[in-house]
Parts: sequence; C-alpha cells; structure tokens
Amino acid sequence: MPTRVTLPSPGGQPVRPRASLAPRPESLSGRRLLLLDNGQITPSQHRFGPVLDWLAEDIEAALTPDAAPQFLRRAEDLVTFEAARVAALREEAERANVAGIVIAICHAGVTAPSSLLAGELERAGIPCVLIATALGRPLAETMAAYDVPGRQIIEAPTIMGLDAQEVREIREQMARAVIEALTTPAEQLEERARAAGRGDPAAGEETLEIELPDEPSGAAVQLDTALWERLEELRMSDGLPVVAPTPERVEAMLAATSRSPDQLLLDGPMPSGSAITVERMAVNAVLAGCRPEYFPVVIAAIEAMAAPEYRFFQAAITTHPGGTAVVVSGPLARELGIQSGPGALGAGFRANATIGRAINLAVINIARSIPGHSNLSTMGSPAQYSYCFAEDAESNPWPGLNAQLYDDDTTCVTVLKCESPHNVLSSIGTSAEALLQSTAAVTATLGSNALRWPCEHLVIVNPALAAILDEAGYTKEKVAEYLFEHARVDAAPIPPQFRKAWPDSFSGLDRIPMVEDPSQFIVVVAGAIGSQIMVAIPWGLSRAVTRPVSAG
Repeated sequence: MPTRVTLPSPGGQPVRPRASLAPRPESLSGRRLLLLDNGQITPSQHRFGPVLDWLAEDIEAALTPDAAPQFLRRAEDLVTFEAARVAALREEAERANVAGIVIAICHAGVTAPSSLLAGELERAGIPCVLIATALGRPLAETMAAYDVPGRQIIEAPTIMGLDAQEVREIREQMARAVIEALTTPAEQLEERARAAGRGDPAAGEETLEIELPDEPSGAAVQLDTALWERLEELRMSDGLPVVAPTPERVEAMLAATSRSPDQLLLDGPMPSGSAITVERMAVNAVLAGCRPEYFPVVIAAIEAMAAPEYRFFQAAITTHPGGTAVVVSGPLARELGIQSGPGALGAGFRANATIGRAINLAVINIARSIPGHSNLSTMGSPAQYSYCFAEDAESNPWPGLNAQLYDDDTTCVTVLKCESPHNVLSSIGTSAEALLQSTAAVTATLGSNALRWPCEHLVIVNPALAAILDEAGYTKEKVAEYLFEHARVDAAPIPPQFRKAWPDSFSGLDRIPMVEDPSQFIVVVAGAIGSQIMVAIPWGLSRAVTRPVSAG
C-alpha cells in the first residue's frame, strides 16, 4: 500500500485575508467609467495600440451613444511603486463615484503595482479590470490568486503585422470583454476563475501531502524524490533536487537560532503577499540543503532584503536578469566554510551554494516569483540559483565591509539585486592605473540599468590585484573615487525620459557617472590570485543593504 506523508509547505500564507470581487452593476448605462493609463501606453508600447482610446470608442459603439457610460481619463505612472500613492488613487476613485475602472496596460514591472491597485479598488467596492500583455498576465493572475480570486484580467494581443480588419476585431473583442467583466455578477466571475484553474496551484497550501510508492528502496530516497516531483507540479522549485523538510529537520534548523518560529522577517512580499517568517525560512533552508549552522546568515540576508530601499516588491519580479548577491563579511564566514578564495562565486562549496539557494527558494516559494511565469525575467540568470560568497579577510589589504560598517568581530551580510558579475581582464597592463581604467571601461555602458537609476555596483577584486592597488596608494575609497570619475558615458544620446531619476548633481554634465557618488561602489576582495577583477551591474531600483548576523 502506498504511504502518505505530510510535510510543511515551503510557501507562506497571505498577510491579509483574500477578498471577494466588488458587486457589479447590471449595466454601464449612464454610469462613470474611469480609464487609467498606468504609464505604459506610450510610443514604446505601440505594438498594443492606444488601448484606452480604443476602449472609449468601442464601448460607446457597443452600447449606443445614449446608453454609453461617462468616461473619465487619468494618467498615473505606476512604474515606480509607492504604497501611499496606490492608497491615494483608491480614495480618489471612491470620491469620483465610478462604476468601474479599467487599468492599462499591465506589462513587465508595472503589472505588480497595477494589480495591487486593482485589489485595493475591489476591496473598496469598485469593480476593476486589468488589461495585460502576455508577459504581464501570469503575474497579474498569480497576484489575484492570493488577493482577490476572480479578478478580471483581459489580455491585449500584439497588433504588429495585423491588417486593419484584424485590429478592428481585436478592439471589438476587448470592448465586449470589458463590458462583461464590469457587469457580470461577481459570483459568476469568481466561479469561472475557479473552473479555469487560473492563478497559482500552491495558493493556500499549508502542508504538502506526498504519496510514496510501495517500493523496497530507502524511505528517505523515496520521500526526497516524491517531494521533488510534487514541488515541480506546484511550481515551487528551482528545478534541482531537494531535501525533504521533515519536522525533525526543520526543528534542527530552528534550533540554530533563538528567534521565534513565528517572527516576521519580511512582511507580505509580492506577488503572493505572504509573510516570510523564521519557520518558513527554515523549511526553505532545509529544502536547499543548508546545514543548521548556516541559518543565522540566511536570516540576516532576508532581514536585509526587507529594508524598504531594497524594494523586494519589484526586485522579485523584474524583467532584469539578475539575482540577489549575498556578501558575507566577518569571522563567521570562515567558521562556516563560506568560500572567499578560489572559485568563490562558482560551484563546489556547500555553504555558498545552499545559503544563496535558500534565499532564492524563498523568493520562489513564499513570495511566489515563479520562474517563467510570475517572475518576469526576460532571459533569467544563473544568479537566480545561488549568488553567495564571502569577503576575503586574510589576504585583504583593506578593511572588510564588517569593519567598515561595524567592527572586526561582527559578521555582516550585504545584499544587492544585481546581474552576474562581468569579468575584467586588463589588456592594457597590470599597473594600478591600468587595472582601474579597464574596470571603469567595463562598468560604463549604455546597456546598464544604472544609467537610468544610478546606484551601487559590486566591485570584486582578487587578492593579488588588491595588493597592487594598495601598494600604489589606493584605498577602497580611492578606488571608488577613481571609478566615479572615470566610469562615465556620454550624456548626448540619452533621451529625457531616461533621465528622470538622475540626481541634481548630474545636471549639465557632458559625461554621466554610473553612481550618484563614490560610496556606491562597494569594493570587496575575493577569489584566487590571478588577473581578474569582476563588476556586478545593478538592477538599478534597489539599494545595497547590510545587516549584522545575530549569534542567536
């Protein structure tokens, strides 16, 4: 007979209860309908057309002029999410007494704040419809599963290459879908969503039921294999084998910290809005293969990611191909075997691999940033598996990050949402100036997100080259100052819309730095003796955050 095993789910539970759809009016006749441009209906999205202009025309045509709603228009750039602004928009909609709101167009990162706004509107009793692209729709549906199941999401197909008649048919279909979404009884819409199985198959799962085959192989092997298969079905996996989080293993992980299992580490990260607690992190740390003694480092990394300036909400789902770099500095790194020397950013080191993997599994399993689905990363990145290493303390001619920010005895964790590091191999010599000139050339590129949103870069110098720089009189601060002055690009080709986040100090500059000030170059020493320096280009909207590792 097959054996059933119950395990704790590696997912979380939403911070607030799910809500029902707002009641729908029977008709839009004579009612107010707000059409909200969320900042994406621009020439850059021409392949979807002027969606809101079309809807106003086509809804009016479908209902006849005397029965059409009164259309209100509003443009609000939701690309840069601010919770207070979402709440203010909800209040404005309530005061306007609208019968429904259409938000367009949910594409890439703007999908998440648009979905949050739609949830606030439905909770306030205002029917809402999201117009989404094929890229934005899976994220919008995943968020709906945890917030307002049945939320109406209509896909806008691309119109590139279509003739006028095909475009007309698409327009009419969208108008009919919007009318239906705003006038069909909420209960019917919610039932349709349940029947279609939209959203997230893991939503609401507090435990996992695993069925083990009646075979002579070892029970532990059966359990890990069966769990791996079950997690794949639920999209709760990075694709690699896992260690089953049995109660005994989770308890051993929790015993490595004095924190309460219920302690909140990160409050309601999106897409799921589920809390990351100490216990849920312990489950994911077991899955990742962490030893219990690594767990305090995992906790410190999640606490750093919880800082508002890290912007976890958007970092988890951005189209940008990157991961969360985790740099461990201080004496505990050596005690735990977190590699800082040869191959530190590669394979072969359990502490590096499993600490970084636990953090990424939490992003997938608890936040529900599902690769290829609600995670919008266009290409993906190896950094989304694991991205953890230690700063070299023994061969470092400069103070470590822990000494800079705390003291020699403190171990700290620094996190930064960034790309996999780019290698710098100086082809103009190995003098200090040649090394820095080459590093500046790799850092300064028109293809970097930091050109729109200047922020921290991670600069990883191997011990031999760090010694050359130190002997030439370059401290960490002087390295950063050199890169600030020389890692620059010509301002002329950069269009005005990409300059919105620039600080005032950039005004009038012919050449633009990649950071706001030298302190945003985070210089660390790691790796083997060799010819390489590495630079990790940031996502841009996130800031580096450091937190100490608690002993208990």
